[in-house]
Order: sequence, then C-alpha cells, then structure tokens
Amino acid sequence: MYDYLRRTITFVRSSLGRSDVTDDTPDAESEGSFESGAPLSDMDCPRCDEPCLLFPVPVALREYAPEESSTAAICPSCLDTYPPVDGATSADSEGPTAFDAITESFPDGEAGAALALALGKLDSLALNRAAIETLLDHAARDGVDVLLALDRLAAAGTVQPHFDLDRRRVQVEQLLHSATPD
Repeated sequence: MYDYLRRTITFVRSSLGRSDVTDDTPDAESEGSFESGAPLSDMDCPRCDEPCLLFPVPVALREYAPEESSTAAICPSCLDTYPPVDGATSADSEGPTAFDAITESFPDGEAGAALALALGKLDSLALNRAAIETLLDHAARDGVDVLLALDRLAAAGTVQPHFDLDRRRVQVEQLLHSATPD
C-alpha cells in the first residue's frame, strides 16, 4: 500500500510540474541520528492533507518502518505513518523535535520513533500484533509509559487518529499484560 501511495504522490507532483523531485536517500552521517530533530516537512499526509513530520528510524526498528526505510513520516493529526516521498525534506532543521509537534509529552529519540511506528500500525491490531508488541516493548524499555502516552494522545485536542484510540488503548493494555510474565 505504501508503494502505491508513494507512486501516486510522485505522479501527482510530476503532473503539477514538480520536476525537482529527487531521491531522498539519507547519507551515512544522518542515518539514525536524533540530534537535529525532524520538524514539519514539505510532505503532506495522503489521508488528511496535514504536513507530515519526518523522523529517523533506528536500525533496530527498520523492519517495522514503512518500506523498511531509514526515515519515516508521521502525520501529527491522524497519527498514520508513511515512507517519505521522494524529495520530501524538513522545512526547518532547527526548532522542536518532530514529536513535540504532535504533543509536548510525546517521547523523543528512539522511544518516540518506536511509539510513532506502533501508532501507524494500530489500525489493524490483528495483522500487526507482533510488530506492535515489539515496538511498544521497545518504547517501554526506553522509559515510556505506553498507556499514559496513549491517554495523553486521546486527551490532546489536536489529534484525530486514523483508528479508534480509546478502543485500541484497551486492546494495547490487554496486549501488554498478556506479554508480561507473571
């Protein structure tokens, strides 16, 4: 599906005369770095047309990223994740981290990347159960209270997730408790 979205967005951009679309392959220096933050990009969410946020995906989490990319994009409104469209770049290399634009309490660094990738998969818990469990466990190991993070997202008036957040929160709680040995 992500490949289809990427091709569609690339086609639309080329139809609109955007011949400046280039390959967005990250260089070795920027791979997995969280130092610069990743603010709003020039890539819009295909679902709700909000500007997406680019963030680096740590090597340990790449198999769960859209298209196993070293960079991913999250919509701060619907919380869906996408591979970056060719030519998508950060609008500003300074300023708050990408995740601060979602909510101020959203975790940073690898924990934030793990939570963001998990949120992108929550629309289909049945198909993505193992990946969601791994990603949330990674975030929890990095100090994130996953259930509190979901509660804060639900309370934030700025997000309108692409899934039923209250329902998924209950299911995530069950998932976390079933994965924890007694």
